Amino acid sequence: MATTYKQDLPPSGGFSKIPFLKNIPTRGPNGYACFGIFLGVSFSSLYVYYLNWRRIKFQQLEKNDANVAVEPFLTAERNRLLLKEMIRNREIEAKLMANVEGWEEGTVFGEPIYYTVKEDKFMEPNPNEFWTHGPPSAMRERANWRFWV
Repeated sequence: MATTYKQDLPPSGGFSKIPFLKNIPTRGPNGYACFGIFLGVSFSSLYVYYLNWRRIKFQQLEKNDANVAVEPFLTAERNRLLLKEMIRNREIEAKLMANVEGWEEGTVFGEPIYYTVKEDKFMEPNPNEFWTHGPPSAMRERANWRFWV
């Protein structure tokens, strides 16, 4: 039995060309369009930023005006509480030293605390003097209060 072989040959006219060159389709906008989009987004964002900046400046101005308007009331309240506590300290000192002869409240054994200050001048006490008759925790909490407020 004889077997006949058929040889593979190219088709008549040859094979088609093999596409080996870069044949990348252009997708999306070109460079000019991208630059235009970039400028549009940048300038619109700058405008929105400017509007927000104006709003924030206006709010800061209002807040500053409110602080300036309220400051005298806060200072008056602070001074009122300071004098109230100092009167309370004087009363406690008078009651505490009632049995000591020659003791005047507000002095140290009859001598004034400040020699160079006139009697009608107010000297704000330091925290240790102010919180003498109060709990130690109150003085510790409030001694550096001005740094936090």
